[in-house]
Amino acid sequence: MAKSILVNTAHNITIRYELASVMHRVAACVIDLVILILYIIIVGAIFGSYTVTFYIFVLLVPGFYHLLCEVFLDGQSIGKKTLKIRVVTLNGRKPSLEDYFLRWIFRSVEVTTSLGVLAAINISSTEKNQRIGDILAETTVVKIIPENVITLDTLKSLESKEREIIYPAVTKYSDSDMLLVKESLARLRMKPNDANKDFIINLAQRLSDDMDVKIEGSKAKFLENALIDYIFLTR
Repeated sequence: MAKSILVNTAHNITIRYELASVMHRVAACVIDLVILILYIIIVGAIFGSYTVTFYIFVLLVPGFYHLLCEVFLDGQSIGKKTLKIRVVTLNGRKPSLEDYFLRWIFRSVEVTTSLGVLAAINISSTEKNQRIGDILAETTVVKIIPENVITLDTLKSLESKEREIIYPAVTKYSDSDMLLVKESLARLRMKPNDANKDFIINLAQRLSDDMDVKIEGSKAKFLENALIDYIFLTR
């Protein structure tokens, strides 16, 4: 069974992420390596091999590739983006430059020097699939939700082309936040036990407090309306 972690979002909503496995992270590294090799070949063809310019470009770009990608691509290298995995912090905040820097510094030992063996051992043997850089930065790598994961298929009421928006403040949330709402409602329909009912009550109360709105009717109906509004306003 795949391992997962619970992360609190900025809106104090808990989201379960599936951790990226060793194989996912190795595959991402291989993609990045192929990209860097192609880059070196192109630079050699343009500037000529064994020239000063060649060595400058070959040392600088590959050396800082992972740090720059994660900083400017929101925790993803091109390989991670292809495999749909991303660096996240364990406490739910957006990773800082310091977090990415810690991961990058220890990458030279865990990945480059040991050919990835040390990183693979640490990832597979730790509870949250972390290498040393992750542990120090309090980060890990998770599978991310595809952008089209929230669909209209399960909500028949969305067939209408017009809708009066009830909760415009719902746009402050992300797709990940609203996916939790969608999954929670689905779990309640499949298993209307006390645990799922309590979760729906707590989740609805958190959203109503955060959006400063009053819940009218059932908690589940409130969440369904908020989800529908979100899809209408963001799609």
